[in-house]
Amino acid sequence: MSSFNTSVPAATDIVALQRLGSITDCRDRYRLHRGKIYALAREHPGLLKRLFGRTLVDFAVMDEIINNLPDYRAAPAGQRGHLVNLPESGRLSKPVQAARARKAAAAAVKA
Repeated sequence: MSSFNTSVPAATDIVALQRLGSITDCRDRYRLHRGKIYALAREHPGLLKRLFGRTLVDFAVMDEIINNLPDYRAAPAGQRGHLVNLPESGRLSKPVQAARARKAAAAAVKA
């Protein structure tokens, strides 16, 4: 019998997220290159912190930066023309077309 609690957490449970991490942690978490992290740090002064000789990334600030990124609909019309897989564009990328074709072929076999 397992001793692990597999129940759904209650509304009063506290989930603690990591507040600070190394540059490597930031790269793994946000899939950004090291240079991009430093470029963002120049634009947002509170992003990087120094502690005991180490450079740490404040993930709360990084989350705020990510949340404030513009939506794809805010892109100028000239840039939106070549975007694919948007509901209003009608254009599909080749991987999406191939996946839909496989799905249709599988549905035809079942029918």
